Amino acid sequence: MMKKLPVLLALLAATSFACGSESETEADHGHQHGGGGEHDHYTPGMQRLTEDGLYEVTLYSDPGPPEMGLNVFTLGLADAAGAPVTGATVTVVPFMTAHGHGSDRDPVVTEEVDSPGTYTATDVSLTMLGVWDLEIGVDGAEGSDVVHFRFDVQ
Repeated sequence: MMKKLPVLLALLAATSFACGSESETEADHGHQHGGGGEHDHYTPGMQRLTEDGLYEVTLYSDPGPPEMGLNVFTLGLADAAGAPVTGATVTVVPFMTAHGHGSDRDPVVTEEVDSPGTYTATDVSLTMLGVWDLEIGVDGAEGSDVVHFRFDVQ
């Protein structure tokens, strides 16, 4: 039992730190929760430019906001001029940064042929509560780029 005591104390201290009160900066922004880090507040149709500015990604979630379990994300992709991006290879990778793990499934992304620039990601499994980073990769005519959306799954 004596050998386990330091491990138990370290685990208790880490849990207390992760679940402790928010700092002044975190409370001011209202974007952080116990150890999860900054995240986006979901709104249907939220938009973000990819890191290199090659594409604009519009995101919808079903259910909205994203929940624990299976989610479907509808993505609108446009190039820098605002034209729909068709024929791109799109990847969606959910990752829980605070815990260092991904999902239990690989999302499937399909292009909606009847709606230019629209892609649907199914089987997006968010396996537990907390902040999830949704990395969306786009490989299209303008090049390869990536964008991140982070959600606190409640």
